[in-house]
Amino acid sequence: MKNVFPYIYDFLSLVLEEEDIASKIKRIVLFGSVARGEADEESDIDIFIDVWSKSSIKDVEQYVAEAEKRFYVISERKWSLLGIKLPIKCIVGMLDDDRWKSLRSEIISSGMTLFGKFEEKEEGWAHYAMVNYSLAGLSQAKKMKLLRKLFGYTGVKKKKKYVWHGLLEESGGVKLSSNVILVPVEKSRDVTKLLHSFKITPQIREVRIK
Repeated sequence: MKNVFPYIYDFLSLVLEEEDIASKIKRIVLFGSVARGEADEESDIDIFIDVWSKSSIKDVEQYVAEAEKRFYVISERKWSLLGIKLPIKCIVGMLDDDRWKSLRSEIISSGMTLFGKFEEKEEGWAHYAMVNYSLAGLSQAKKMKLLRKLFGYTGVKKKKKYVWHGLLEESGGVKLSSNVILVPVEKSRDVTKLLHSFKITPQIREVRIK
């Protein structure tokens, strides 16, 4: 599939060109198949526009709807000629709202921040993602391959001991149980990407630790 990020940022330039609207937007996050690297020519581009307050939602929604109409005209004469015709679907809301709880978990596991910072850290708290996964559907060989990549392993070569560090240690994460790990939220995408490569869909839960 072609690189669609110039296409996405072309659209976002319309969304953010009005300073009054841009100031109401906390962050913009790409999620779904494009963010996971699993998109095809029939995919939509899913974008969540996270605003600072509920009172801003209606104004931003209306402006984004107008931006979508304007971008459609631009796309027809510019991007369609390059073979890019993916529909852009935007959600405007407050990501911390309980309404978006399940979507927030997806964004933590595989979302990509396009504008703003993903997390405003609270003083004295560390933000982690608790990742729960199952290896039930994997063959023994694939299980071993995944576990080595995730947790690392040791080996002996020519009477010399070698240690290969896994992704979990490199990410600053810890193993909580046989199928639950805890990783800093900013590193969780690397871990879930590895799990997705083995066709494992993990469950993600946010936790804050002092």
